[in-house]
Amino acid sequence: MKHSKFKNIFSAKESTDKNNEEYTEVVSGIETVNSSNRMVRIVSTMAASAILITGLGATGYLIHKNKSNTSGLPEDMVAVTQSNEASEIADSGAVSPFVDFKQVYFYIYVINDYDFVEYSDATFDKLAVFLNNFNWGEGREIAEEDIPDFDNYEGNGYDIVWRKGDLWFYVYVTEEGKAYYLTEKCTPDGNCYEYPIIASSVFNIDYATFDKGIQDIWSSDVPDTGEYLSKRDKMYLSQGDFENGMVEYHEGFDSEEVIPVDHKSFKALQGFLRDDFLDMLQNEKAMDYDSDNLLYTVACYYKTSSTTTRRLTYYISSNGVANLCEYELTDYDDIPTGCENYYIDIEEFESVLSDILSGKYDDKYSFEVKTTTTAVTTSSTTTETPTVTTTEQENAPEEEPEDEPVEKEPTEEDIFREYYYAGVDGWEDTDRSWSALDENGNMVDYKDVVSFMFHRADVYFPSDRVLGPIADEEDAIAKGREILLRLNGQEYVDSHDKEYTVWHDGTKIIRDNPCYLATYNEEYDIWDFRPTLFSGTSEDGKYHTATPGSVPHFYFRGSDGKVLACYH
Repeated sequence: MKHSKFKNIFSAKESTDKNNEEYTEVVSGIETVNSSNRMVRIVSTMAASAILITGLGATGYLIHKNKSNTSGLPEDMVAVTQSNEASEIADSGAVSPFVDFKQVYFYIYVINDYDFVEYSDATFDKLAVFLNNFNWGEGREIAEEDIPDFDNYEGNGYDIVWRKGDLWFYVYVTEEGKAYYLTEKCTPDGNCYEYPIIASSVFNIDYATFDKGIQDIWSSDVPDTGEYLSKRDKMYLSQGDFENGMVEYHEGFDSEEVIPVDHKSFKALQGFLRDDFLDMLQNEKAMDYDSDNLLYTVACYYKTSSTTTRRLTYYISSNGVANLCEYELTDYDDIPTGCENYYIDIEEFESVLSDILSGKYDDKYSFEVKTTTTAVTTSSTTTETPTVTTTEQENAPEEEPEDEPVEKEPTEEDIFREYYYAGVDGWEDTDRSWSALDENGNMVDYKDVVSFMFHRADVYFPSDRVLGPIADEEDAIAKGREILLRLNGQEYVDSHDKEYTVWHDGTKIIRDNPCYLATYNEEYDIWDFRPTLFSGTSEDGKYHTATPGSVPHFYFRGSDGKVLACYH
């Protein structure tokens, strides 16, 4: 079942640039080895490709007719009274059978009316209380064929929607007195995304009461007019558990990650991105786009489920425009979920960044590292130690010298781990967990990114993973293409090998960077092969970079061409 119109609610918060219904992420910078929780600096090449996300249409709600009704809410649960200023709703502390609406970013629309209207924080607070306290009754499971086609539904009603990871949740409230609760999972299908229903139930409700309650709240709305983002905006941007973030500085086509030298300052940077960065963002302003050179990239990662992570990347230009591109990262794909424009005071941002790098904020933020508790003996533990007499000491048998420990030969994974962490300045990703399906379809937790990539090779290459000795860079690229052909198919390779691409507006872009790269580490005898992201020049001489993103990486042993590890 598809609800393409509804996906616009979260798949793309509408950009306020009305002249650009499609968008392209633009950045020059570094390649990434993974698309999950941190950007790993591997090779300072130009990495760019074009992802056009279309269908970023308007989403929203338009105020409709009020209806008279009789109350169907439990007397001890909620009361709705109309004052001259607003509807006051008493909160009993109840939670809806679907979700605690006070804890999620949600929206509610009139069915099949999706003109976007943003309401105030106060209005959404009232809506959350109302939805939590409404009498939804008891639900029952319902077969998919018994669910109305809401894309073509002609009756009156409402659509409540929220998202978590790659799951979309809907409550369709209809004038027939039914509330249909659906869960859909985003499933990539080539260049498209399907949203099959994976769970569904139906509730019997008092529609007149629901309708009046929503209309009363909407009609009393007083819009927020502040320059800075509202509480609700920040709630949307911070959904999930913050894991880590990074800042890059750009100058022309060069970029460099901003990494505090001191460990405490590094934690302070993470704390700033987690706690205060969003407070600096303002609503979009009319700007001079002639001075919009890319100056900074800020990427933040939020864990949304055991298998999904949100990546929010802000491309900050010299004029203060902050373009947000948002993805949901899963085990099987990177799902584009939004784009938006904001404004940030560059001087204020750089001042805070400078203070963090200088150590001024070392003690401001608390950023705990996850640890594993183990049993230890402490000073408060009483341990009885037997007393040994002199005679017993004299008669005690001589202790045999312990055998010298035998040094174990390093495993392939040990060697790859040493190679990998040497390439990222020894920074180990200890603040997050890595999970993926194994060859039997079971979810496996890996201790770090190295273990994850090493064992992904076992899944993708249970056999035929030794490709023969690698003579040089050209041979490594040829073997890498062979792997891509095996995993992704001829169409993928042919498309990637093209010397040009055609932009969404018909502009022809000639590629000016190599299709593939392969770098060799002689010390460890390991080749790193990866396809590049597209960049090039149009016929009018303009340079085009495109969506920053992850690319597959395959690591081959040079002596025999064995696939040691991969990120794919």
